[in-house]
Amino acid sequence: MTQLGPYMGILRDEKRGRYRLALYCAYNAGGLIGSEYNGIVVLDDKNRCVVADNIAVGKPQRDQTNIMSYLLKCSAKEFAKLINDAPRARFTITTDEVTS
Repeated sequence: MTQLGPYMGILRDEKRGRYRLALYCAYNAGGLIGSEYNGIVVLDDKNRCVVADNIAVGKPQRDQTNIMSYLLKCSAKEFAKLINDAPRARFTITTDEVTS
């Protein structure tokens, strides 16, 4: 099973500038695999940290795939807004940090 840190079952892994977006099936919490924690994770490759995870958690995989596709092509302003508004956002990103 493909893994990216604690994010398991990576179905899609793409970059948007300094941000890496991955669609994952489960979260590994120290050996406890939680398939209820799935969705999209946004990583900051420059600062090597998680920006937000559990985006579209619990939605059908088709919907998660569509949301990820949208995040990869939407405007920098919309990308920043969607990530900053995510319930598990850890940092605020600005539009100048996003590649359109």
